[in-house]
Amino acid sequence: MSTTPMHDRPLAAHGLTSYRLKDRYGWIMIGARNHEEAMSEAARSTDAPRPEALQVWDGLKYIDVEWNSHQLLHVNSTGEIAA
Repeated sequence: MSTTPMHDRPLAAHGLTSYRLKDRYGWIMIGARNHEEAMSEAARSTDAPRPEALQVWDGLKYIDVEWNSHQLLHVNSTGEIAA
């Protein structure tokens, strides 16, 4: 059995990237396809997710998300990428 705490491991389902967001009560663990989707998922667990609190698994550890280097895609209500 691993001694690594659950919040320090990648937990996303196959095909998704592991993210975590620091909240006032601890870590919210998230599986998502991209940063924006991770924030949408976080909003299901907390009323005010902060982008600066989001971290992504880099293959070895969780690191802070660099929002300025990531192109955000806006998805409409039908799941299609909006222009």
